[in-house]
Amino acid sequence: VRSRWLKPTGEQQLPVAQLVCNFASPVGDKPALLTHDDVITLFHEFGHGLHHMLTQVNDLGVSGISGVEWDAVELPSQFMEN
Repeated sequence: VRSRWLKPTGEQQLPVAQLVCNFASPVGDKPALLTHDDVITLFHEFGHGLHHMLTQVNDLGVSGISGVEWDAVELPSQFMEN
C-alpha cells in the first residue's frame, strides 16, 4: 500500500491499494457463496480502496485515507455499501 504524493524531484507517485478478504471456503462439491453481509462488507471495503486510489491530493500526509477525519474516511465506504 502506498499513497499518492508529489516527490521532491517533481515525480508523482501513484497510489496502490490492496483488498484482502477472508470469506468462507467451498465445502465439498458446493461452491463458495457470499452471504448478503459478506457482499455488504466487500462493497464497504472497496469504498475505502476507491477513496485511497482516486485521491487528487499530492500532500502525502493527507492523501487518500491518510490523515483524513474518520467521518470523511467512512463516507465513500458508506456510499458503496448502500
